[in-house]
Order: sequence, then structure tokens, then C-alpha cells
Amino acid sequence: MENIKFNLRGKIIEIPIVELENDEEWYITRLINYDKPNDEGEYKIFEDEEVFMNIIESFRHKTLIISDDKKIDYFFHLADKWCLPKWLFELIKIKKEKKDLLENTMLNILNNPIKLCKLCQTGFNEKENTSNSCKYHPGKFLFHTLKFECCGRTKEEDCCKIGYHLESIESKMKLLSINK
Repeated sequence: MENIKFNLRGKIIEIPIVELENDEEWYITRLINYDKPNDEGEYKIFEDEEVFMNIIESFRHKTLIISDDKKIDYFFHLADKWCLPKWLFELIKIKKEKKDLLENTMLNILNNPIKLCKLCQTGFNEKENTSNSCKYHPGKFLFHTLKFECCGRTKEEDCCKIGYHLESIESKMKLLSINK
């Protein structure tokens, strides 16, 4: 069985030619069909060996194979550069979008922590705190009358106090003591 040699940043990879034979045209198939190897019988490609092999494996198995999710951005740009078939490029794009969404969500959570309101005892985000975010009753609920002592309203009626959430200093102090 004939092998094709690729020199990837000094690392030699040999791939059986049958593994590269398919109906889809992309950079590697064009390279071996229209170019000749160098004097050492290799095709020199200055790309990451692991990502190169993931692309080859993706073709072999007809699905996206990525051994290191941290390299998805590199994988995405190389897929575009090498004109990978649409089916594979779309799988890579979806994987990259999911990774980007997760990173953005995590950054948003870290940059906009949920705080506890000392008035209504609910969590809130400072950036979304408006003049009608916090709704509460300052008085106790009286079970014998089924009404709040502050305003005489029932649980089904609107709260008598509406305003901005106020961060609970006690909860902030607990968080600080936990993080020591």
C-alpha cells in the first residue's frame, strides 16, 4: 500500500493514499493531485500535527473529530484556509459557536455577579436593576388575617413597596469570609 508523507513542522506523518481518496476537493487532495512532493518525497505543510490528523480522521469517519477543544479557533481558521467541504466546515463552525457562547456566558457571570437584595430576598444583576425591580412588603404576613401588617393586602395583591434592589451587606460579608 502506498503512503503519502507530510512534513508538519518537522514531524513526518505517513498516511495511506487510500485514506485520502474521496470525491471531495480540498487543499490536501489538490496538493497531492496537482503538486509534486519535495526531494525527500514529502509535502511540507507548516501546520499543527494534531489538527492536521483531526481533519484526516474527520474525513475518514465522516464526522467532526477534535482531540483538543482548546484548538477549535485554530481548527476553524485552518478549515477556512484549506477550503474544507461545507459539511465539515459547518460542524466546525457549530462547535466554535458553542465554545464562544460558553466563554461569553462565563465572562458575563464573572463580570456581572448575582447579588442578594436585602429587601425582597431575591437575586439580582446590578446592570438590570431598575426603579421597579424590587417588589416587597416591609411588614410581616399575618396568618390569622391572611394579610400583610404593613398595608393590609393579601398575597395575591401587588406589593406595597416598589423600588431598586439593595444589596445585602450580610451576604456580601459571607462571600468575603468564604473566599479567604
